[in-house]
Amino acid sequence: MSDKIVPIVYSVNNQYAPYMYISLQSLIAHTSDSWTYKVYILYTDLEKRHIERLKSLNRTNIEVLCIDISRNMKGIAIKNSNYLTVETCYRLLLPELFSQYSRILYIDSDTLILADVAELFISPLNGKTVGAMREAVSEQLKEYYHNLGVEKTFNAGVLLIDMELFRERKIGRQCLELLIEDSNREKRKLQYMDQDALNIVLKEQVCFLGSEWNFLYRYMENLDLLCAEYRNTYLEGSRDIKLLHYVSEIKPWEHPEFTMADLFWEEARKTPYYEEILFRNLKGGEMGEHDLFKNHLFPFDKLPPNSRVALYGAGVVGSVLKAQNQIIDYAEIVLWVDKNYKNIKKEESIYGPEMLLEHQTAYDYVLIAIDDPAICLSVEKMLCGKGVPQEKIVWSKYRRN
Repeated sequence: MSDKIVPIVYSVNNQYAPYMYISLQSLIAHTSDSWTYKVYILYTDLEKRHIERLKSLNRTNIEVLCIDISRNMKGIAIKNSNYLTVETCYRLLLPELFSQYSRILYIDSDTLILADVAELFISPLNGKTVGAMREAVSEQLKEYYHNLGVEKTFNAGVLLIDMELFRERKIGRQCLELLIEDSNREKRKLQYMDQDALNIVLKEQVCFLGSEWNFLYRYMENLDLLCAEYRNTYLEGSRDIKLLHYVSEIKPWEHPEFTMADLFWEEARKTPYYEEILFRNLKGGEMGEHDLFKNHLFPFDKLPPNSRVALYGAGVVGSVLKAQNQIIDYAEIVLWVDKNYKNIKKEESIYGPEMLLEHQTAYDYVLIAIDDPAICLSVEKMLCGKGVPQEKIVWSKYRRN
């Protein structure tokens, strides 16, 4: 029904745009035809390519709108803190920006949506100003918030906001005053910026909702970090996760080995940002500036990670793809072949194509590394004719432009 609208807000900058796109894509994958979803993306500086990609996610019942709020942030001087950026503070302005709604759902960019957020949107707030999920409390956080005068803490990465009460009680203004004051201190007191301010100002005005709607993944890697009395509740929440929050400085794009990071990468592979995210983060980000990646690109989307690959072609493209893979350590190159192998001088051993037939069990895929689709197609037909299974043969357009 068109009158059943779920308004959702993200805030983003250029650095986080790829990760927010992944979150939004996962949200869209779990929407229902029974609702209309209005997604507002707030920014003050966002490249045109990000805006165009985000708008391309529009569907029949999903509208994505990118809104520049530079004017609204004018005069609000708040500096970044730790791994947090000032964009998180945009949520404090929501009641003024969206007066047409009685409630709104705010979601952080570093999330993965695994259920229909309309279910969360209709949650009763029981007269409270916001609905939020309890912070997964470590001993360190417990002491930290105790020193701020807060005992029942919530994570502000997912908020269901009663807009009228938020305005009436001047929550945003009170929080901004605290943040500006703290930002001017030589040693800042509010390490988690607007989350701390919201916890201080709201206190008894929070309706605590189920943790499955803001499950904080970082503690799955080390449950001992949690307060003993919280561990069972946390583990119970892990059984039915509806919204996964990659909270803290430990992000799945930087630590793919972490628990539940695989869910992020599975979704990332479906987006136009996949290679960019790989470049930025794996091996300390060194790929982003590497000359090897300027003209040609390893076909990450064609091969599963850790595949055993026979590389066909030892020319420019084959050499570049092999060097790229060596940096990334994405796949295992078990064999390198070229029909002109006798005339090619390289440190690595290069063999004739007949080795592909002699060692078929040694590789999962044959990657044809040639910069001409027509030639790739003819090589594929030749290999199939000699007995290499077609499902094992992979090739792509390798030029980045």
